[in-house]
Amino acid sequence: MKETPNRGYPYPECDPPYVKDTADLPYDLKILATAMDTDFTTINTVALGVLNPPATSMSANPSTLDTFNARLVLNLTDYDNAAQASIPASGMFAKTDGLYHIIARRSYSQSASAGTQVMIKVNGVVVELVSIAPVNAASTVQMQATSVQILNAGDYVTAFSVEANNVADGSAQLQMHRILAL
Repeated sequence: MKETPNRGYPYPECDPPYVKDTADLPYDLKILATAMDTDFTTINTVALGVLNPPATSMSANPSTLDTFNARLVLNLTDYDNAAQASIPASGMFAKTDGLYHIIARRSYSQSASAGTQVMIKVNGVVVELVSIAPVNAASTVQMQATSVQILNAGDYVTAFSVEANNVADGSAQLQMHRILAL
């Protein structure tokens, strides 16, 4: 049986418009269909990995700090297509190795002269920190830390906030999505 040059699909030998050996035609077509099905399944698997990468978003409103574990308490999974979110851990575990885009957001009421920081942690280590200086009057503060990190499967990502007054009137959000599989 011959094969196509690009994809290697087997096909029945023929002298158009006639098949040389019609006795083998059903078997030959079965082999062709199986080869195509296997190839399409492989292409579909690769496409899903590229077009639908692992992505997770967790949040809390109001949000508080877990100072014992040094993290923001996140109690709601907004989106998770790869089972990366962990409400008990208030964070995410990377499902696969890759280059990830991570965003931590925090908003809350701030009293006058209180400064604050928002940070992203990977396996307990700060990888991104954003600070604002003290302000002259009470205000609502919205902060965002963004980082691109190479993560290994199982790496733990969380967010933390340091602020002068931990007022439980704001919100927090942590998002992570894989940009590139490694």
